[in-house]
Amino acid sequence: KTLLFNTKGNDDFIDFIKAYAIICVLFGHTFLWNDDVAYGLWAGMQVPLFIIIQSFHFYKKQDSIIRVSKILRRVVAPFVIVSLLTFVIAFILGNGDAESLFRYGLRWGGYGPGSYFPWIYVQIAILLPLVRTAFKRLHGLLGAIVLLLASETFEILFSLTHLSDNIYRLFVPRYLFLLFFGWLFAIGKVNINWKTTA
Repeated sequence: KTLLFNTKGNDDFIDFIKAYAIICVLFGHTFLWNDDVAYGLWAGMQVPLFIIIQSFHFYKKQDSIIRVSKILRRVVAPFVIVSLLTFVIAFILGNGDAESLFRYGLRWGGYGPGSYFPWIYVQIAILLPLVRTAFKRLHGLLGAIVLLLASETFEILFSLTHLSDNIYRLFVPRYLFLLFFGWLFAIGKVNINWKTTA
């Protein structure tokens, strides 16, 4: 089986992956018995899917650049607004005083289990142009190995330094190797066989 992605316009399969990831997010944050239905096996990969899609859309255009205004408008501003609304609602419902709620949001990078993702998205957006340059110089597969080693090195470092969970969740290194897949999808066809699956 060979997957060929449309790099000139809209790709229906990418839209399907995005829709599936969104459904997985909704299911994961609303269904109370995730462990009972083996959620991690079939629906726990939504963040990696979003990162691959983000990478694909950036890499499919050779002249893509970071558009700070677009990131501020489409990611940062909605996140800040939702965080403020969550803060106000939690305060009104008596879930804590203003200071403790503010400290909680500051410590965890927002409110709710998915509040880390905007932080990850922005870091990925900053890294994509740098990684594209690395892929061009390191010829793809070698670049993927470098990203994988970087991810593992950071994981070991974070483990040895006992980095707290609230900081760890906001950092991107554990997802670095996924940028290779976005680049792979953007440069042409992907052969699905035992080598690529492994």
